[in-house]
Amino acid sequence: MRKSFCLISIDVGSDKSGVCVISDNNILECVNLSNDLVCDKIKEYYVKYTPMVIVEDIRPYSGQLKPETISTCKYIGELCYRLKRELKVDFKLYPRSKVRKWVFDAYPDLCIEQINKRIQYLDNYGRGKNAALVLEGKKPKYRRYVTKEGNLRKASFNYVDDRIIISVMKRLWKIPEPKPFKPNIYGIKKDGWQALALASYYLYGLPTT
Repeated sequence: MRKSFCLISIDVGSDKSGVCVISDNNILECVNLSNDLVCDKIKEYYVKYTPMVIVEDIRPYSGQLKPETISTCKYIGELCYRLKRELKVDFKLYPRSKVRKWVFDAYPDLCIEQINKRIQYLDNYGRGKNAALVLEGKKPKYRRYVTKEGNLRKASFNYVDDRIIISVMKRLWKIPEPKPFKPNIYGIKKDGWQALALASYYLYGLPTT
C-alpha cells in the first residue's frame, strides 16, 4: 500500500524545537519538543507516511554570537546527519529570512501596518534615550529607524517578527482566536508558530519556476 505524503517542518532551537506536521493541507500537529525527541517524532510518522522534512537554517549575520546560537547550529548539523544516515529521509534547509520575506510579500496588509507602528515606537524610544544622553552630557547614539533625510524608514521584511508571523498564520490556516486563557484549536505556541510558517513557505511560497 502506498504511503501518504506528509511535510514535517522543524524550527530548531538550542535545546527545544518547534515541529509541525502537515498532510493533505491539514495540520496534524504542531508541538514544541526537546531536541532529544525530534527524531523520535519523525519516526512516528515514517510508519504511515512518506515524509519530507524541512529545517530552518541559520545563515551568517552580523551581531553578537550567543551560546544558544552555537548550540542551535550544532543541533542543525546533528539533525541533518541523522536524517540522512539514520532515518534516510529527504530534507531541505531554508533560512528564516526567506520565510519572513514571503510573509511580507504575501500579506502586506497585515505586515506594513504593524511594522510602521513598531518603527514609530522604536524611533520614539530612541529619541527618549538620545535626550537622556544629552542631559547627561554624552554624545547621542545613531537612530537606526530614521533615514539620513530625517524620515522614518519604510516597512520591509526585515521587521517581520514573531507577532506578525502569528497573525499571518492565523489568517492563512483560519485559526480562530481562542477564549481567554485557552489554547488555540491546534495547541500551537512558541516555536510551533515558526515551524508552521516554515511549512507554509514550503507549501505556498516557493518559486514555481
